[in-house]
Amino acid sequence: MLELSIIIIAAVFGVILGHHIQFFEVFYQWSRVHEEWQIDEIFTAFIILTIGLSIFSFRRWREQVREHSELILLMVEKEMMIVELHEATEKIKILKGFLPICSHCKKIRNDEGYWQQLEKYISEHSEAQFSHGICPTCAKEHYSELL
Repeated sequence: MLELSIIIIAAVFGVILGHHIQFFEVFYQWSRVHEEWQIDEIFTAFIILTIGLSIFSFRRWREQVREHSELILLMVEKEMMIVELHEATEKIKILKGFLPICSHCKKIRNDEGYWQQLEKYISEHSEAQFSHGICPTCAKEHYSELL
């Protein structure tokens, strides 16, 4: 419907402009001089071709606008995902390599050579947090008189 209204507006504008510059009168006189060329049929074919090309051009333009809008949305989504990825990589802390740990008390030797509690070392080098409890085996071994 929008296509038809645009074509009608363009046609009305063309008729008004043609009337203003007396195009039709000039064309009529010229076609009478060259009657053997059958200009009236060529003119009709030209108008039909112009309308067809106008419809095609408008549809192609509308399709390109839609594709461009989709491309912009995809670019915005991509930028948002990049920002999320950067935020996620900033939050990641990874413990790598060998950790010297005491086989008896489970303290870890830090880079300065001092021994730290396992929980403290991991908390300082990552975003992990600890909550303490007692496993069933240790509860039986150390607190059997309370159970």
